[in-house]
Amino acid sequence: MDRIISTKLIIVEGLDDKRFIESLLKHLEISDVQVMFVNGKTNFRANIQALRNTPGFDALLICSFIRDSDTNPPISAFTSIRDSLISAGLNPPEEDQTFTDRPPRMGIFIMPGNGSSGAIEDLCLSSILEDGDYICVEDYFECKGSIPNEASKAKVQCYLSGKEPLANSLGYAALKGHWDFNKPEYEPIKNFLSY
Repeated sequence: MDRIISTKLIIVEGLDDKRFIESLLKHLEISDVQVMFVNGKTNFRANIQALRNTPGFDALLICSFIRDSDTNPPISAFTSIRDSLISAGLNPPEEDQTFTDRPPRMGIFIMPGNGSSGAIEDLCLSSILEDGDYICVEDYFECKGSIPNEASKAKVQCYLSGKEPLANSLGYAALKGHWDFNKPEYEPIKNFLSY
């Protein structure tokens, strides 16, 4: 794990998630937060174990973890991170989208939020359901006759393929302003990040 250089830290799954969260923080005009990624949800446990020995940990005031629930119930992803925090001797919150009271305050947010299964892609897709371009995405997959196993990722890629400037990933799309963070679907994650 990299050196901690801020008193506020967010740990996410991957680079795309990092870009997305950094864009959302910029939208919220929050600049004093460091965002790190762990290269996949399966690496959360090892990185949480290493967290206490990471340079800069002693100055940490707030540390939050954001990961997808994917096809599992959100409680499974929450429990996985919570158990990893307990195993590392850290104080986990009792519920998703909340923080502990004593420093370093620990918080967990399971994507896409609101107790739904899915991923960050599902959150973004929920914000564009009324967008005319999204109707074309649905038409494309209906014409194709099938949807890939990772339907949300495929739909995001299809939606972004028609955007200017071109963005080849959800994170880059956030950097280029393709997700409207003023939409109500983003309120839960915005509230969490505004701790």
